Order: sequence, then C-alpha cells, then structure tokens
Amino acid sequence: KYDFGCKRPSFTTKFYPVFNRDNAELVTTPISEITENAMVTSDGTVREIDTLICATGFEVFQKGSVPTFKVEGKNGVDLSDFWEENRYQAYEGSTVPGFPNFFLMFGPYSVCTASWFGMVDTQSKHLVRCINTAKKRGGNYIEVKKSSNDRNFEKVQSRTHLTIFKFGDCAKSNSYYFDRHGDSPTIRPTMGFVHWLASRFMSIDKNYNIDTK
Repeated sequence: KYDFGCKRPSFTTKFYPVFNRDNAELVTTPISEITENAMVTSDGTVREIDTLICATGFEVFQKGSVPTFKVEGKNGVDLSDFWEENRYQAYEGSTVPGFPNFFLMFGPYSVCTASWFGMVDTQSKHLVRCINTAKKRGGNYIEVKKSSNDRNFEKVQSRTHLTIFKFGDCAKSNSYYFDRHGDSPTIRPTMGFVHWLASRFMSIDKNYNIDTK
C-alpha cells in the first residue's frame, strides 16, 4: 500500500478501462525472448505480434543505469560504485567529491520541478562560475570539498520529509523514480528560486579546492 504521488499518475480517465477490453491483455510476466514474429515470456507463453514498441527505460536508479558509461575519479573510484555505497548525492546537484573537473547537468537532487530549462540554466551557471574561478586563481583542478558535499546532502535529506515522496512508504511502490533506499534523487526539496540563488551566490572558495595538477 502506498499513497498518491508514489507512482506517476495517469493524465487521462481512459487509460485503465483499456485493460477491460476483449482485445487487450496486461502481461506482467518477464519477457525472455523476442522472435521474428512473436514475444515469448518466461513462462513459455508465445504471443504473436505485428509491432513491438520499446516503451521501457524506467531503470533510472539501478547501478549501471546512471551513468551508462564508466566515470572514474580519484584512486580509480567508479562513480556508480560511489553512488551505490553512499546513496545518490552531489553538491548542489552539480559536483561529487573525489571527481575533480567533473560537472553534472542533471545530477542528484538538481530538478525543482518548476522547469527543466530552469534546471539547465542553474546548473550551467554553477559550472561556469567554478571554471571561471579556477582560471582566476591560476588553477586547472577544481573539486568540491567532502565537508561541503556532506552538509549539502544532510540538508537535502532533512527536507525530503516535507515532500510527498516520504509519505505512504513509497519505497515499496516499485516506482521508477525511487531508488532502493526509498530516496527520490531527482527532485530537489526546495523551491527553484533557492537553487537559482545558490548557483549564483554560493562561495566557490569556501566549498571547493582549487589547485594546479
């Protein structure tokens, strides 16, 4: 049992009645094979098909899904392993300790739901400020401080209980925007304006290490 919001709701009243039609069948058994003219499920049932529409892609927070390619930081640490062990986190949704000169556009807790384009604008401002500050300091190496990231992650977690995602035991809803910890690392639990302010006025020198390597 879980509450409204744990899964993305349908925006039409005509979706669910479709499954009561004689020419429709809802199959939840995993697909084991696709042949030239049929779909075979793990129970051995063969269903002939004319068209196959691949409308999946909801394994968002499983290890290896984000990112889909290898990102290696300091001491050979893989980003997927870091997030698997420490939960999805990034300072202001942009940078991860141990991964210098690496910036995320759509990082953990970077979306404020108001606007995707607003998120892109905010993240870009953060990135550009970091690079420009490093250049002014004569550095070519910039990395977020672990202490700053830890404070940011703690602040984010302290606010998630105010959102709908912490109600109704969403971790058991099998929803694609929750991870195995019951976190929803996509949505930032603040107003977009707060994120906008942080990207423009947070102290680079206080929160980042800048050096020449």
